[in-house]
Amino acid sequence: FSQGAILTTCLLALEKLPNPNSSHGGVGCILIGGAWPNPYTQQMEALKSTTTTTTATADDDDSTDTEKKQRRRRILVVAARDDPINAFDQSERVAQALRQGRNNNVTLLPFDKGGHVVPSVERQPDTVRAILEWTTKP
Repeated sequence: FSQGAILTTCLLALEKLPNPNSSHGGVGCILIGGAWPNPYTQQMEALKSTTTTTTATADDDDSTDTEKKQRRRRILVVAARDDPINAFDQSERVAQALRQGRNNNVTLLPFDKGGHVVPSVERQPDTVRAILEWTTKP
């Protein structure tokens, strides 16, 4: 949440998290209330030039489309449209840049009337439900 989401975004931009195709599996991320990591703008924008979705050629890859998708790093960006600390457009920008990155499968989940908070069952039940559903998908 917040600074932790920004720091995790930096690790993603620097490719310091385990590769989703590594032997120990990938890392999924839920980024809540984050913002654009200004010191790493160059690395975030460089993601556009590293787009790839598979590691094998079509001739030697026996995996199905579902297996390929499961090997991609799943990232959920959760953001309040009315966040006064980290504006929604910053989270949108992060999601868009991460979508360009190597092996990233990014979902942006906006919610209304929350401010700078972690969504709660009491105040944002639909958002919490969507987060839980995301965590159970392959």
